[in-house]
Amino acid sequence: MALHTFIFTVFVLIALQCVIFSNFVFKNISYKRFFSKPAVFAGEKVELKEMIENDKILPVPWVRLASRMDPSLIFKKQQNLNVESDEFLSSLFSLMPYQKIIRTHEVTCLRRGFFHFQESQVTSGDLVGLIKKYENVQAESSLLVYPEILPFKELPIPSHQMQGDFFVKRWIVEDPFINAGVREYEAGDSLRSVNWNASARAQTMQVNKKDFTADYRLMIYVNFDCDEDIRLPVNETDLIEKAISYAASIANYTTSKGISTGFGCNGYLYVPGETKDVRKKSVRIEPRTGKIHFNQILKTMAKLKIDRSMPFHQFLKEDLDHNRTKTDYLFISAFSSVKIEKNVRLLQRKGNTVDYLWMTEVNRAIGPERGTL
Repeated sequence: MALHTFIFTVFVLIALQCVIFSNFVFKNISYKRFFSKPAVFAGEKVELKEMIENDKILPVPWVRLASRMDPSLIFKKQQNLNVESDEFLSSLFSLMPYQKIIRTHEVTCLRRGFFHFQESQVTSGDLVGLIKKYENVQAESSLLVYPEILPFKELPIPSHQMQGDFFVKRWIVEDPFINAGVREYEAGDSLRSVNWNASARAQTMQVNKKDFTADYRLMIYVNFDCDEDIRLPVNETDLIEKAISYAASIANYTTSKGISTGFGCNGYLYVPGETKDVRKKSVRIEPRTGKIHFNQILKTMAKLKIDRSMPFHQFLKEDLDHNRTKTDYLFISAFSSVKIEKNVRLLQRKGNTVDYLWMTEVNRAIGPERGTL
């Protein structure tokens, strides 16, 4: 008789805990996640912090949080963390009454991009595993990964361009007769340029900053076209990613030298929640100088989708329609066409200069004025 009573009592308790956990396991459970930095460069590490809190007297024996992650975000292996098929991040928690847990994951960002995470699926259940409950919770977090910045000397700029009007006479060689204030000493600066009075005032080595005589602006354009058929997807994604990195590296160099620099491409920006029916606008940032402007360029580059908003020749026609003049263009491209070259000549007739940084050896061998025609 005592055994029957014991078994009955066990079944009643199991049933009772099933009812309690089924109705209250998710009550007063909050979950947040955020990155330790809002933005990093490709190849750098960042921390993803998860915070979960159980604000009730009922303990939560187990709770699993699963989120879809981009495979280019590599998580360091650790206990209670599982990455499934390089796409789903799964974390397991056990919460006592009124307990908060903050867990930190080290993430390596392999490539450029804008990573925006919204929902996370929460799974929990009772003490003996008879029931499971699922719920989607809002846990928004985002991370900007800027393109890799390469040293200027490592960019594949042909020697004839390095010695030509665009890179040397216009931008790299400073006018020795025009002073534009002072700046901190950098490796490679000549001791003749040191401003000793300014150095004494600042208590750090200061050099005279020279200005540029050319009243021109630099526009760096990345051509997303790999062929003339815009209906086809962009297959050369690695090549376009490298072109964006080159553009960022050049913009980093020119803005640091005080050159008014802009950026554009015939791609478009990733906007969370935007419908596919919305017409995609091309990207164009007008030339300016300074770190704030360069950061704007980096943020824009991070959000670029590897897809085309329009053909590159049509993108150039927008500049023709707006009668753009006194602009030095640098096209970073792996493809050209008759239509593109036609618009290039029209831009040149308006007093603009056009130069190329070709992304393929075939284009570089052809020369700076023609792509694949």
